[in-house]
Parts: sequence; C-alpha cells; structure tokens
Amino acid sequence: MDAGIDREFERLLEEIFGAEFIALFKARRPAGWVDLMIAFESRKRAADPNKDQPLNVSLPFSLIDFHKKHFVRRSLYTLFHSPGGQYVLLSLIVFLLF
Repeated sequence: MDAGIDREFERLLEEIFGAEFIALFKARRPAGWVDLMIAFESRKRAADPNKDQPLNVSLPFSLIDFHKKHFVRRSLYTLFHSPGGQYVLLSLIVFLLF
C-alpha cells in the first residue's frame, strides 16, 4: 500500500510540474529526489486519518533550483495556473529565490 501512496504523490508532482520535468529531476538530481521522498515519507507517517488538516511537504532547494534553471522562461504564474496549480502553496522564501 505504501508504494501506491508514493506513486500517487509522484503523479501529483507530475500534474503540477509536468512528467518530463519530474523524470529529468529524478535522473539529474537523484539526491534531491531522495530528499523529497524522505520529506514525503515523514509527513505520510505523521498523518492522522482522524484529523482533517492539509499536510505540507517542503520541496528541497534542489528541486526549486532545477525548476528555475530548466524553465528559465516559465514564471510562477504559469506554475500556479497549470492543471496541478490548485495544489501549490508556496511560502515567501520561494518568491525570494525566483
């Protein structure tokens, strides 16, 4: 069952960032991918089905930096208005990086 949840998380990332980008990130920044999955695993283990609250997963800097370098012309506006943009909530620090 854990693998199914992990795969759904990966599908969500693909919906937000695009499948091509996620595949490139996994291939070119494997340590960043592992960091992201460790962060997700930590949040997944802390989840309580009796609580109705969103769970936040912090994106590793390597993913933000890779996105910035890979999509030089893609703005945050484009990311928020992608099909998966409804799932994205970025903190102020991310805006300072762009």
